[in-house]
Amino acid sequence: MMRAILTLITASALTLAAHAADGELAKIQGKWETKRTNEDGQKVTQTLELKENKMTFKILDSSGSVQFVALADVKAQQSGAFKTFTISNIKAGRDDDSLEGADEERAYVYMLSSDTLTIVSNIDEERERPPTIDVYKKVSSSK
Repeated sequence: MMRAILTLITASALTLAAHAADGELAKIQGKWETKRTNEDGQKVTQTLELKENKMTFKILDSSGSVQFVALADVKAQQSGAFKTFTISNIKAGRDDDSLEGADEERAYVYMLSSDTLTIVSNIDEERERPPTIDVYKKVSSSK
């Protein structure tokens, strides 16, 4: 009897955690944009679009031409005091026609504040590029 109650409590806790993660992912849905200078000194625009559990990330040059595209599955979760999302099933390339699969997962820490989404990248493991912090602004649906 005690084992059945413990199993029920554990299942309920896991269900609540999954719903909380879905709720967090719902909060960051939509299109986000940031402008920055890349490592070559060129001005670029990065866009991040989240629809349900799918993510599209693009880097556009100053003329608006796509320089990089990545598509992935996304999952949000709470990790202690931090909100994180993990991307998996990543496909990336220079454009939509040159996407190749990447056999890895990446994790990001984020903070949501009204129309601002701050994302910390490259801290889940040692990478070629150093950790970065990007502040994205919500793109209005009329754009």
